[in-house]
Amino acid sequence: MDRICVKAWWGEHRQEILLAFMVSLVAFGVMLTCPTIGIDEEKSILAGEGYGPWIPQGRFGIQMFNELFTVNGRYVPFLWDFLAVCVWFFSGLISAFTLLEEDGWKTGRFELFVFLTYYTTLPFVVGEILSFSMFNLQVSLGMAFASLAFAFTARYLKYMEKTEMTKEEKHAAKRELLLSILLLSYGVAVYQAILSLYVTSVVIYCLRKVLKGELAIWKTIIRPACISLISVALYYGLNFVIQTVTGHGANYTESYIGWFEDSSVFHTAFMAVANVARVSFGITIKDVSIYGGFVIMASTLMFIAWSVYVFVRAKEKGARIRLLFLTVALVISPFVMFILMGTYKTHGRMLLALPLAGAMEIYFVLETLKVRNFFRYAAVGLAGYLIFLNVRNMNTLYYYDAVRYHKDQVTANAVMHDISALGYDYRAKPIVFVGAYEMDTSGFFDSSDNVGIDGSMFGWNGGHIARIRELLVTEGYMTLQPEPYEIVKALDYTKDMAPWPKPGSIVETEGSIIVYFSEPSEDWYNVNGVSR
Repeated sequence: MDRICVKAWWGEHRQEILLAFMVSLVAFGVMLTCPTIGIDEEKSILAGEGYGPWIPQGRFGIQMFNELFTVNGRYVPFLWDFLAVCVWFFSGLISAFTLLEEDGWKTGRFELFVFLTYYTTLPFVVGEILSFSMFNLQVSLGMAFASLAFAFTARYLKYMEKTEMTKEEKHAAKRELLLSILLLSYGVAVYQAILSLYVTSVVIYCLRKVLKGELAIWKTIIRPACISLISVALYYGLNFVIQTVTGHGANYTESYIGWFEDSSVFHTAFMAVANVARVSFGITIKDVSIYGGFVIMASTLMFIAWSVYVFVRAKEKGARIRLLFLTVALVISPFVMFILMGTYKTHGRMLLALPLAGAMEIYFVLETLKVRNFFRYAAVGLAGYLIFLNVRNMNTLYYYDAVRYHKDQVTANAVMHDISALGYDYRAKPIVFVGAYEMDTSGFFDSSDNVGIDGSMFGWNGGHIARIRELLVTEGYMTLQPEPYEIVKALDYTKDMAPWPKPGSIVETEGSIIVYFSEPSEDWYNVNGVSR
């Protein structure tokens, strides 16, 4: 990216960029002003020495960041969240400059505003991944690195399109290639799903070229594909060495890879591809919805209408087949990790390229409708409405999460008050929580996968004792973790106990304090390492 071009672009578009940034901050208003502790954050916020779950998960990029900028991997409330939003927005800026402007394309002010705000405010993806404060800043940095990787790739591709290069240009091309590989490798080392952002950027870049009449795109596809393969190979090599040296190797992919879970590989492949349609059209299946799915559905329908329009209007030989391939690829590319792993377990936090794809889909429509007529005004009105829905849904999601966290705090303090009132010393004996204490969520809208009204620590996995204990620690109660045999023993006492908060719901034994919430479920037994 030429410094002069970037400076000129900033000078031309800084008003809409700053406005988009302000809208993005408003979208995260509740998140930034009402800090909460959600799933997995309870482990990190007061992490002791030796806390390091990232290397076993193959995310050594996060561990590298933590070693440099944190104490034992602890995140800092507000600061991490604020910086994560800023860096995520910056990654969108890089993508906007590379995909919309750098090759001589000119974009309108409103189109750029919509692109940047959609990219930063899609709650199903951005709201979910940034809710994990213990690594949201690191993931945002990984996104920025991947965006930069493609920016350097775009420059490399331009050098390679020349019939002849000077010695300086050959050196520059090698530099861009090396930077692309290193930056993408680090992005993948932070979060493997970041690879889809690079893939989606390649698809958009090729589609833009075809729309300009440049149909010779196969080398433009093959070269970034090789960069991706080299970067992933470099990541896997480094990951293998790091896990071998540290002795922290583990297979966390088993819960996601689904090729051998169903009756046949063909059924798995079909379901993985069908999941693209489910998310793209915001379809609810078995009471599991896509949070904010109307916006995703609307952007998909707008793009389908646009794709049909440009397909019909294409006259040049070979243009239609390329347009068909690339428009389908743009819809599918955010799901590349799902398809490769053969899974349809929909987690918004893994679809990191979906905001880029959706932003670009709306951008294509607005760019085409330049003439001020009914269709232009309708598209502008719809785009503005979709941005409003994203901002509304994001704040609603985090408000529900704040309600959930407040309820968890009240429950935690009430339980500990009852234990202390009975004269039991929780510092001397571990507390065994049997079953789950479910929060009344009637009247609330559906929430995302891990953030929102359904994320109570007291109900997660049917009642995860370790998570509940760690939540209590964040409230200032230095409780002890029970051993598996103590959990088994506690079950013998629950037959005559009433569910909390009724009298008789808390008892003390020789080795532990027992709090009975409900009849333990199968999930409770599994997550707490207890056999029936």
